[in-house]
This record gives sequence, structure tokens and C-alpha cells, in this order.
Amino acid sequence: MITLKRIKQTDAERQQLEQAMRKRALKRSLPLDYQSAQSDIGSDKLFVGYDGKKNVQFSRLRTSLERFLPRVVIVFSKDPTVFEYKLRYSLLSTIAVIFLALVFILSVVSSLAEKDDYDRFVLPLFLIGCFWLLTLFELKIVGKRIKKALPVKD
Repeated sequence: MITLKRIKQTDAERQQLEQAMRKRALKRSLPLDYQSAQSDIGSDKLFVGYDGKKNVQFSRLRTSLERFLPRVVIVFSKDPTVFEYKLRYSLLSTIAVIFLALVFILSVVSSLAEKDDYDRFVLPLFLIGCFWLLTLFELKIVGKRIKKALPVKD
């Protein structure tokens, strides 16, 4: 999977965040790469979570309007020596990134081979830009949900 961001924290901060997210998450029995997490009704739950052997994964609950945004998975390692958590693409979002990159590379090669039609790679480049902007939007939403899950400090 493609890691978007690594956030380093102290052990106490990481444990506090993980526990806060566990309290605000719906539990799932399958890894989050293989299932949809959608809810259109009000709930106090902000995330769906999966407790695996090597890590704990969270993904935010999304509404039906947000299903076209790339899914970002928050991963906490169970290794006690790791003091960070990762934000990464889900399997489907990773496949979309690879597909868009492959289409862009093939269109550039095709344009260079013909030497007269350089507008072939404009559409793939536009789609990559749109995907990147949607990813930034999703990361901003995930950051707000993480802050909302944390207990309020006086």
C-alpha cells in the first residue's frame, strides 16, 4: 500500500489516540481494505476499526456522498518500539493510483513516439490532479475526525 503520511508521537500520545479512536469506532472482523464503511444516519461513531495481528486499522465512516473520495486507512502498529501511526491508501485507492500512473506513462510514451500529438497526456494528467486534490480533501477530513475523537483538554 502507498503510505501518504507518517505521524510521530510519544508512546503516551499514541496510546491515548488509539484508545480514543477505539471508543469512537465500529468493530469489523475483516481488514478495512476489503469492505465499505458507509453510514448516512447520525451516530456517535466516527470510524470503523479492525484489530489485526500486527496492527490496528481505522478508516472514517463516510456518507454516500463521500464514497468517491479515496479511502485513507489509519494504521497503528502493535510493535511497542514504533511510536508513529501511518495514513495510507486502501487497496482500491492504491490500484487507482497505479492505474492512473500507468495510463499517464503510456500516453506520454505514445505522444513521444508519434511526435505530433502532445495533447494525449493532458486528460491523464488532469485525472491525476483531480485524484490528488480529492486525496488532500480526504486527509483534511480525516485530520478533523481524529481531532474530534480526542478527549478535550482543559
